[in-house]
Amino acid sequence: MAHIKIERFKYTQQTTIGKIYLGDKYHCYSLEDTLRPPFIKVYGHTAIPAGVYSYEVTSSPRFKRDMILIYNTTDKTLESQGISFSGLRIHGGNKHEHSHGCLLAAYNYNPDDDDDNIEETTIQGTAEKAITKWANEHGGCGTIEFVNLPQL
Repeated sequence: MAHIKIERFKYTQQTTIGKIYLGDKYHCYSLEDTLRPPFIKVYGHTAIPAGVYSYEVTSSPRFKRDMILIYNTTDKTLESQGISFSGLRIHGGNKHEHSHGCLLAAYNYNPDDDDDNIEETTIQGTAEKAITKWANEHGGCGTIEFVNLPQL
């Protein structure tokens, strides 16, 4: 079973930045909405809680292509820390407004955006297709782990 790991290392009021590992090899950066305390969810603006979940490549009705779906229930939703998410995908995007609770994946992280004078942190250069291809090459399903490292 193939394993994807997200190691989060940068936390702001609006974004969570991490590194995505496919198997044990670094692949790219991730961007999610902000992490919130357990049992707190703001619809479309909350990062996926830390933990290990299942994933599989499925057809997305919204995006009209095969994408990775993240879940931990038989109805393909994710429930953790007293909150529920549905339709969680890995896709491209640059900033938290593009995520709507999903995991964004891109090759470039813009640490200059971390300056206090800049409103948000961004990533660029989508890695979605490469990650989906990797997942398909490794059976189309597996586990995905979200780890919250200390803030750098």
